[in-house]
Amino acid sequence: RTLWELLLRPAAVTLGTNRQVVFCPDDELNRLPLSLLLRSVAPGELRHVVQRTPSASILVRLRAADQRGRFPVRRLLAVTGDGAAGDGVLAAAAREVTWLGRRFTGVVNGLADTVASVDALVGFDLIHLASHVRVSDEFPWRSSVLVRTTGGRQRALAAADIARGRLTAELTVLAGCESAGGKIVRGEGVMGLGSAFIAAGSPAVVASLWPVDDAATYRFMRSLYCGLAEGATVADACQAAQTELADQIRFQAPRHWAGFVVIGDGGRRLALPRRHGLVVWQALLLVGVILLSAAVFLNRAQAKGKSL
Repeated sequence: RTLWELLLRPAAVTLGTNRQVVFCPDDELNRLPLSLLLRSVAPGELRHVVQRTPSASILVRLRAADQRGRFPVRRLLAVTGDGAAGDGVLAAAAREVTWLGRRFTGVVNGLADTVASVDALVGFDLIHLASHVRVSDEFPWRSSVLVRTTGGRQRALAAADIARGRLTAELTVLAGCESAGGKIVRGEGVMGLGSAFIAAGSPAVVASLWPVDDAATYRFMRSLYCGLAEGATVADACQAAQTELADQIRFQAPRHWAGFVVIGDGGRRLALPRRHGLVVWQALLLVGVILLSAAVFLNRAQAKGKSL
């Protein structure tokens, strides 16, 4: 409440009439979960859509390269890891990867040697990294994401190597804890994994400001991708996923949902092709509902005829 009064009260009228918010923070404001403060405009409601960018010029450059259509996702790389020593196993991460493979076509499951190097990330339209991350505040370009390679070994993909890459992904989702962290450089924002993927060519990145509960992350990611598949922008899908968590008693505490952020151009839209099996199941369910409704109608009509 104190931060709201200090930082946002002067812009309350403008915020009240605008749903889209572009946050260009500096210094320690990079750690700020703005969506949590914006909820104070209308308590109990998350209606503002927030995206953050290191600078306005970077956002302009990213938007200039966008055709504002739905980007077709033909290849989606979903990667998880077993956790290095002391990091622990991300149980929900494997569930995320499995769910993505069942839900959408073109998903490559990176559980083998798919990510032996940063070059292995090239050629994908969407990258989902459900792995542990290591954040280095002192040496930000040493921050890394841990992935599994041949023989179950772990490999650290450093931010410096990622930034030198030439990625084709329209969106990168970093499901690891504190994946939006790094060294704060005044006037430049946070130097770390998020900025590395932006530099490598991915115009939008979804990451987290702090460690998030495993189960909450899984729920958030499912909601995020469902929103994207329905045609929502990255920022809109993120906001909807946050709202869904905040509305559940188990996950309503801000620590579960307020840490997820969109970095870069959150106005991107992606066309995620669902598996035909799911479409068939939905069609069968619809047919069943129609037949059931018809049976109820006929029974009522017959009962009415007898009463007459």
